[in-house]
Amino acid sequence: MKMSKHVPISVVIPSFNGENRLPDLLNALQVQSFKDFEVIVVVDGSTDGTIFLEERVWDLNLTWIKQPNAGRAGARNKGASMASGKVLLFLDDDTIPEQNVVARHLEYHQRSGNSVLVANLETRITDNEFQKFRHYLSQRWLDQLPLSTTSQIPTDNPFLTAAHFSIGSELFLEIGGFDNTLSDNEDYDMALRLTKKDIPIYFDRATKAVLQDHLDVRSYLVRLREYRTSYEDIVIRNKTPNLKVRYIYYEDLNPVKKWIYKMVCTNSMLRIMERPPTWIRIVPEPLRFRIYDLVITGYSNYFPNLKL
Repeated sequence: MKMSKHVPISVVIPSFNGENRLPDLLNALQVQSFKDFEVIVVVDGSTDGTIFLEERVWDLNLTWIKQPNAGRAGARNKGASMASGKVLLFLDDDTIPEQNVVARHLEYHQRSGNSVLVANLETRITDNEFQKFRHYLSQRWLDQLPLSTTSQIPTDNPFLTAAHFSIGSELFLEIGGFDNTLSDNEDYDMALRLTKKDIPIYFDRATKAVLQDHLDVRSYLVRLREYRTSYEDIVIRNKTPNLKVRYIYYEDLNPVKKWIYKMVCTNSMLRIMERPPTWIRIVPEPLRFRIYDLVITGYSNYFPNLKL
């Protein structure tokens, strides 16, 4: 570990077993248009060869911190505690930022007051059917937001992705950082705490990073089920009023919708999503993706105990 000189912005990267992901991120940071920043990688109990990446020569003001596994929240907090920048930019180790990302985050905080910037995180478009579907979901979410480059996220439906966001270091300390006791949804918990303190969260669609993860259908569903469970616990604990209802329960569906979800939530549909047969291409892509959406919603929300 080396100590970094004072810089205006610090990039904090938590990493668990990121040997195969981190190089792409670090390479992208080497070619950023803005150069006066530090990078802090927190190797969080990794059991792969991540530690050997430290031996490579990187054209970065780079600090490596190795610690026993503390989870994403603990790793981010550790990195933030070692940062010298007045702005903290958090990136997950499976992201690849565009060349202007560091500059755009810094510029935002230099012109804006006490607020948080969540930036665009795009799913990589590949020939894989499920990855195309995930990109479709990301675009559908974006379409719900104002067309302006930067827009405030509604306080009744707060959102924050810790995989790509920035916050002033003083504000980060003021709100207590991430909750180390949480193993999931720690970013949503932070979003609720920011909202309760009337600190605005903005979304910038023009500041982009690409998400490298390649979860398959079943792993994605497991992740969504975990997210759902932790979401409910966090909402109860934060006692945040006036939130939009994010989940509808199966019992509240009308009979027709219940029948539809039962029909599509089958192992046959999961296999089609995993390995699409040739004939599925006959179905127009928007309709295919709408059906996939029903499958994902059913398994993750209405039938969380149904075997995958």
